[in-house]
Amino acid sequence: MMDMDDSQREQWVVEPGQSKTFDFEDLDSVIIELVCGRVDVIGNDSPRARLEIANVRSESVDIRLDGGKLSISHPSVRGRWNVHLFGKSWFREYGHINADVSLLVPRKVALRLAAVRGDTLVSGLSHGAKIETVSGTVLSDGLSGHLHLDNVSGKVEARNHHGSVDANTVSGDVVLSADCERVKVDSVSGDLYLDAFGAPTSIDFNSVSGNASIRLASQVRLRCDVNSISGRVQVGGQTYKTSMSKGFKYEDGPYDGSPLSVGMGSVSGKLRVVRREDDEPVRGEKVGEHQ
Repeated sequence: MMDMDDSQREQWVVEPGQSKTFDFEDLDSVIIELVCGRVDVIGNDSPRARLEIANVRSESVDIRLDGGKLSISHPSVRGRWNVHLFGKSWFREYGHINADVSLLVPRKVALRLAAVRGDTLVSGLSHGAKIETVSGTVLSDGLSGHLHLDNVSGKVEARNHHGSVDANTVSGDVVLSADCERVKVDSVSGDLYLDAFGAPTSIDFNSVSGNASIRLASQVRLRCDVNSISGRVQVGGQTYKTSMSKGFKYEDGPYDGSPLSVGMGSVSGKLRVVRREDDEPVRGEKVGEHQ
């Protein structure tokens, strides 16, 4: 008797030099693990999914379907993904491997995407995504839900995001344009650029030497708390210095506005907070050392 689980499992291989197209139905989740290449994942209103694989070089691409779970991977990285494992020696051995992946999926699909190097576009998903890269660029556009970003040196950008964002980067910049409930970014030297719409509740940025630039709406009641050994804070049109012995606290915005907590911890990073040009400036209350 055939195992019912086995009857739902299928597997395909796309060899170097080949290009193939696949159609699927009833997908719940997608996992993509690639060495190098271009990856596009687009959410749409159709219940069907279409996968196109092209420009396969040096190593085959494995495709596995297990019920509603679709996985697309290079065997050399499948199941052992860690962005910090891919050093120069690894690139010398595997850096020539490539595949371009284009995937059209229902919006509700849960996505985990990991690519060592290459350009990535993810758009139109309603259940968030987890995206991990070493280098290259990542663009997320029009996602809803929780977005998790891990990056070493590439640029990561999320446009028109609705939900929460967690990001970890070493030297790559994180650029967000979002109606976010919560944003948390951990960085070594990468910078954060955040254009926050709506009424977020918390923004946290921790770094060694990275800087943060944040733009807010006028209706937000800002509570700012910065701990930095030798950093600077620019807010309310003024610049303040911070020191190891004395943190920096600041509040501004309408008293009945939506409360937002902005926290920053760094060694030498700088924080800049501005309001949109068409917003009415509000006088702030500061505790800190004026430059």
